[in-house]
Amino acid sequence: MPSPPAPPEGAGPSAACPPPASDRDPGPEPPAASSFPPVASRQPPAASSRPPAPSPQPPPAVSSLPPAASRQPPAFLDCAVLVAILEHGGEECVLLTKRPDTLARYAGQVSFPGGERDEADADLSDTAIREAGEEVGIGPERITLLAELPWRSTTIGHRVKPFLARVAPGPLKPHPAEVERILYLPVSVLKSDPFRLRTWTDPQGNERTTWSFTFEGLEIWGLTARILREHFAGGGAKTKA
Repeated sequence: MPSPPAPPEGAGPSAACPPPASDRDPGPEPPAASSFPPVASRQPPAASSRPPAPSPQPPPAVSSLPPAASRQPPAFLDCAVLVAILEHGGEECVLLTKRPDTLARYAGQVSFPGGERDEADADLSDTAIREAGEEVGIGPERITLLAELPWRSTTIGHRVKPFLARVAPGPLKPHPAEVERILYLPVSVLKSDPFRLRTWTDPQGNERTTWSFTFEGLEIWGLTARILREHFAGGGAKTKA
């Protein structure tokens, strides 16, 4: 039997074996490990607990009214009275009225014709003339205004504007709901200065001093007496009628 052919030079048993692992081509390097979690595990961040920012609002409308703090009701209600001079019994007199005791305000007091201003009144002289017509039946055609006297105020919240006037002769018709009695106070009585001081307690409990006098059994005091004294008895600025 012939012998097998000799292996080629350099060949050996190890030639057909793969080279050691350290001698093999390592091939492409694997990708570096990422420090982020897999995509599937990356959840969106939790919603913020802060409320969303408010949407911009239009600027407030500009009001034509003054600030609320300045919108206060007036301290006084405006009123007017007619200091009416007329002839009675052959002498010059001032017309006064005695109010019924049943009225809610100024009950039983002696006063001039007058009252609070109405919206329909053009001014306070209109108020005085209108009230004279309503209370004692004097028409406006019989009234001649002579002077506007200084403001006066009362303790129950009335600011009073007196108007001195002369009244032409004619009948008077007192309104029974507002006038219990008409008084004709002679100017000569006022010029004799019958006024005396007296004290009284106002609705707030304060003790006050005021002028007072008696005529035909009735006390005339307070604002009515002040106006009469100042303008007929020389107790203030006097206006000649």
